[in-house]
Amino acid sequence: MRTSTETTLDISKELRANPTFRLRVGKAVERYRDLVYRLAYAIVLDREAAQDLTQEVLLKVVREYQVVSRLPEPEAWVRAVTLRASLNVRCRKRHHQALEDTVASVDDDSEGVAVRRVMAGLDPEQRAVIALCLFEGLSYREAALVLGIPEGTVASRLSAARAEFRDRWGEPDA
Repeated sequence: MRTSTETTLDISKELRANPTFRLRVGKAVERYRDLVYRLAYAIVLDREAAQDLTQEVLLKVVREYQVVSRLPEPEAWVRAVTLRASLNVRCRKRHHQALEDTVASVDDDSEGVAVRRVMAGLDPEQRAVIALCLFEGLSYREAALVLGIPEGTVASRLSAARAEFRDRWGEPDA
């Protein structure tokens, strides 16, 4: 089994030695950058954390490019990696506190801020299914692949998340 350092060194050599490979990897990074950031931000609701996650995921795309590029649905892999990384960050207490502080400190009453406040009150799994199905426009089947759950579970989670969102949207402080 190869270590992460060995893989990174091999990729580094390949990127330096092969301009065509470097161009393909660069295009992949560009293709996935906005997707990764949007999904990460929809879950962590913190710009800095979403930017950090974007770099982390894109670095993984570069390291795993030779495998990812051969997958039948590489975008699903990128979404799954982003989702897992975002949920891990979201579960860490310091990011949770930073999120609450950020949302609480916003004075702007625009609809976008109101949506972020409501989303911040949802469970990370609810935000994930909303982000995938509603923000990213994935089908239940595609979201199920990314989340690693059955389509029916995606449908029920989305239904529950929509109901929770509606309830929180109607609250005076939301």
